[in-house]
Amino acid sequence: MIFKHLQKRLGFTVQIAAAITFALLAGPTTPLARAADAIRIPDSTHNLLGEARISGNLDSFGKGQRGRAEHVVFDFAKGTFKTDSEWHEYGVGFGEDLGVVAEDKPAYWLAEWPHAVEANLIALTGAYPNQPQLDAAWKIELRRDGAWSTHARGVGDWYDRGQYLWGGAGVAPLRFDALRVSVFSKDDKTPIKSVHFRGEAGKSWLVAKIPPFSASIKLNQRQIRAGQETEFAVENSVGDIRSWKWNFGDGTEAEGAKVRHTFKKSGNQIVALTISDGKEQVMVRQTLPVLSSVLVDMEPLKGTIMVAQPALFAAKAIAGRPTQFTWDFGDGTTAKGQRVNHAFAKPGIYQVRLTASAGEHEDDCLALVRVHTPATRHLPQVLLDTDAKNEQDDQHYLGYALFSELDVLATNSIHHGGGQEPVNYAEIQHVYKLSVESGLPQHRLPTIFRGANERLKVPAGGKWNDTEPIVTAASEAILAAARGASPDNPVWIVPVGPGTNTASALLQAEREGVVLKDRIRIIWLGGSNDAIVREFNGDNDPWSMYVVAQSGIETWIMPAPVGARVAINKAIEGDLYAENALGRYLKQIVPDGNKALFDPACISVIISERLGLGWVKETEAVTIAGPEQNYRWTKTEAPSSVRVIREIDQKAMQLDLFNTMKARPTRMLGVERPIKR
Repeated sequence: MIFKHLQKRLGFTVQIAAAITFALLAGPTTPLARAADAIRIPDSTHNLLGEARISGNLDSFGKGQRGRAEHVVFDFAKGTFKTDSEWHEYGVGFGEDLGVVAEDKPAYWLAEWPHAVEANLIALTGAYPNQPQLDAAWKIELRRDGAWSTHARGVGDWYDRGQYLWGGAGVAPLRFDALRVSVFSKDDKTPIKSVHFRGEAGKSWLVAKIPPFSASIKLNQRQIRAGQETEFAVENSVGDIRSWKWNFGDGTEAEGAKVRHTFKKSGNQIVALTISDGKEQVMVRQTLPVLSSVLVDMEPLKGTIMVAQPALFAAKAIAGRPTQFTWDFGDGTTAKGQRVNHAFAKPGIYQVRLTASAGEHEDDCLALVRVHTPATRHLPQVLLDTDAKNEQDDQHYLGYALFSELDVLATNSIHHGGGQEPVNYAEIQHVYKLSVESGLPQHRLPTIFRGANERLKVPAGGKWNDTEPIVTAASEAILAAARGASPDNPVWIVPVGPGTNTASALLQAEREGVVLKDRIRIIWLGGSNDAIVREFNGDNDPWSMYVVAQSGIETWIMPAPVGARVAINKAIEGDLYAENALGRYLKQIVPDGNKALFDPACISVIISERLGLGWVKETEAVTIAGPEQNYRWTKTEAPSSVRVIREIDQKAMQLDLFNTMKARPTRMLGVERPIKR
């Protein structure tokens, strides 16, 4: 149901920015541009690799193979990879050692054209950040008339750090009929391993000829609503542009560098801007979600909802003038009216949906509402958010939360890169299936919501609240949890991966008028001892946690080195695992030796803080700097919404983790200890 809501409310469209902001490089042997995240490629770009014969020799090393050579090529005009695949990469088996690889017999990727092509832009992506190739030498070569020449070369550099970029609109094109990218040992003693080439949507692999002019579309407002006039303008103009022609996708056109237009209907609209210098022309397209003229939200609940007791549900119009309000309470009953009272006959978690309409336009929003008995009214409410396929600690975190007496409202899936979010989602489902086989009541299983598969983009001006959210069912679920929460028991949002879902929800709330203050609290597992970055979760999307820190919402950070103190060594502590399907699975997937479990410590914090158990021994209030200071945090004596956990009782946390999954959780049902603020 949430996806239906997304399509109506926000169009559920990923917009591809149309500006060309390439750094102009001096020549073919100039090092790469470092600002990979700033790359913008017009969606009309014709990738010449689509006409080439793509091949490689990685299978010749006998080390297994990940993907095929053509899997890395992105079709910019269609907005998809040329060939669909799970990882969009071409490599040898993970961790496979190729030994010393000589430069004259390298591992290579090759594109060959039946005739010579002209190009002034080459964009390639190298190793994953968590699989660096520090000792790998690389070489990019171009062939013309049977002769190869070196275009660029180095050691580590782009291949270690991510993006190789040469050229741009102002660079004279080169003519060639083949492109070869080689990787080899930096000397005759250093082996290389895990060699792979990866493709990134909207960034690589690309060979193209870009005309000497460009522009992008600028809107005078963040959101477009049907019936409201919108100003469209041209910005980031490069070169001598002499004409601008607009097609708004609804049968209307206009000319000029600045125009106004009103869409009559909601839904996705493809706006096309054709620019020309009198000789050549380029079309810049942008898919815009035109929202309904109506935007509605629920007023915050006044308090805890108890079974069989009437509770007031009220709607508020954020935009437009809705004339009809319809409520679906998720228990088989409905009601009409802007303010209605409803009593739930049974306890549980309900998805309450409000739909408001004005003529042909409508909008809806969702709340996750927990209906309590006296025994459950003080249980901490939790929304899990995990990249479970990344590490074994996520599976322990899921099992811990499910078998605890915490009130788990929902679970969000998140995983960046390589199309892995569906794999991650399936892993969560697998853990939940094993949990039921291990005695978890079916009614305890929360709904799983699909989340982001890419990181947030840092806005050009560097202001956190200018960031475009990645709207997914998972970000909507966080808002739904906030709508259903009460001030005396806010919901804990517990991201143990990148913070993209959480940050997106905060950004949406700011734009949609959703009240979050006193409705949610956040605890994130990630970061190093002194910064968001230099740790896997933080490095995956550091800007997202910067957004969270600036939002003013109460946030606790469990740095990875602190969470790592909760660990397991199955060789000597194997008896801690439960003798059931989930216990056996967790024991199987944990590697030999001492394994840091990281994520479960966040669940322990919630239990400890609720009951005053003292498992959190030391915290400090901090302020968090932006990317210019490498996302460092600094202790502060001033009031701050962010605190970093420094010391924990890891033994108590480990014991509670494994006792809980043996059906001996810390008792919370019926405990009336007031919430600690």
